[in-house]
Amino acid sequence: MAVVILLIVTVFFISNYYGDVEALENVDVSVESVYISRFGLTDCTFILTLNISNPSSHDISSLSSNFEIFVENISIGYGNFSGVDIKAYTAVRKDISVIVVYSSVAEAAVNTLRNIWKGGSPTVEIKGEISGSILFGLTTFSYPFIASK
Repeated sequence: MAVVILLIVTVFFISNYYGDVEALENVDVSVESVYISRFGLTDCTFILTLNISNPSSHDISSLSSNFEIFVENISIGYGNFSGVDIKAYTAVRKDISVIVVYSSVAEAAVNTLRNIWKGGSPTVEIKGEISGSILFGLTTFSYPFIASK
């Protein structure tokens, strides 16, 4: 009898683990809007509104991320967020502050103008790592992501 109970508990934990990992791997992050909230001498602060969706049947808890912002493949800033919980089959909007360093913006601006001149459109990407709690909060799972606008 003890072996059957142990087997059931083991299967339950393994199933929950893989369901939680699948939920994190399928998170979709997209940029909805961007605006400037502060200008400083060496940097400025942008507010990005992210749409973070969970298309899986498992809830996601304690979602967090550290990332860099790239314009025309030039790193211009960085940001992070934490403590985001998303129920199964839902999405949340998250406003996050991003610090943009002016020293990199000039090169990104020149590359953007070249791209527009050639008939292209500006490219903004967020590259980073996203992580969340899995297995009832006993451990975390992390993976890299890219979101672009």
